[in-house]
Amino acid sequence: MARFTQNTIAMAMILVMVFIARPSSVMGQSIDENKAAQVKAGYLVNFLRFARWPEQAFADDESPLVIVIVEPDPLARVLDQMVRRLKVADRSVVVHRVSWPERRDYNSHDQFARARHEARAAMRQAHLLLLPSEQLDRAAELLSAIGDAPVLTVGDGPVFMSAGVMLGFELERHRIVFHANAERIRESPVRVSSRLLSLARVHEP
Repeated sequence: MARFTQNTIAMAMILVMVFIARPSSVMGQSIDENKAAQVKAGYLVNFLRFARWPEQAFADDESPLVIVIVEPDPLARVLDQMVRRLKVADRSVVVHRVSWPERRDYNSHDQFARARHEARAAMRQAHLLLLPSEQLDRAAELLSAIGDAPVLTVGDGPVFMSAGVMLGFELERHRIVFHANAERIRESPVRVSSRLLSLARVHEP
């Protein structure tokens, strides 16, 4: 992937810092869901701008950056619209959805094993994998499924930090901030810019 240019870094930093979610209730415990989705989608796009993947993570120079969202997640629709005609480091961006199969939904073990294999393959082909809050209980299992693949992992909630994701969102005082798992980032083949980490709540082991 091409090196970060000063213009790209400046634009990404501005977008990350100005995406502030305003409160939608007097009690201040929640924000408008659509606004929150837009903020998070903006963060994800900027995460792509601040990361670099090894060459083997792409089939060729025309291969897109792939965001995979584990369902269910209301963010996918907003993200679809945001990445339309978007280019990051001269690559287009596509959004895929993956459902993590459960044994109870299949008539046979073979069908279940095949579905799990396909879901695992789809997640390993992602450049950025988003785990929604509904998947918190399965976070360790999902992260184990991608193994050592060069995937930037993001969790919708700071509690995902302890599960081993690289980056995570949090609603704090009517705005959405993000966290970074320093240990996981160091271990990953995906290189995350120090400029992005300077804007994050960094977690050290």
